[in-house]
Amino acid sequence: MIIKKADKSDIKELKDIRIKFLKYEFKETIKNNESNIKRELLSYFKEHLNKDFYAYIALEGNKIISSAFISISNMPSGVNFINGKIGTVLNVFTVEDFRRQGIAKKLTEKLIEDASYINLDYIELNSTKEGYELYNKLGFKEIKTNYVPMKYDFNNK
Repeated sequence: MIIKKADKSDIKELKDIRIKFLKYEFKETIKNNESNIKRELLSYFKEHLNKDFYAYIALEGNKIISSAFISISNMPSGVNFINGKIGTVLNVFTVEDFRRQGIAKKLTEKLIEDASYINLDYIELNSTKEGYELYNKLGFKEIKTNYVPMKYDFNNK
């Protein structure tokens, strides 16, 4: 098994592991949009990979068996983000035959190391029940806030 930071030669496989993750997490809801999502993923990875989006991957042969993504956001400096740079962790996923071997932990540790190096103020993520223990062990804490998370969804008005 090889663990590495993804590069342009990995874009097709990044798309494939993202689709596997979406099918695992969202089951039926991806079906109607799968071809559009694949197209958009290829475009996104080509434009953003190793600029404001990074991916660590574990390879068995030339197939990605595990992934961890981080997307970097820049915003005006604030009390909680002096540098104005935060990271959002996405797509921490391992294919079924390779789970419970510490691979996702290794990949997430690499993301944390990179985030520190590029001087992010913090990293955030949304944890599943399955991932909660891992993230907690790595130092992620639940957010206590006076704010209510909300979104305006252009796709489902």
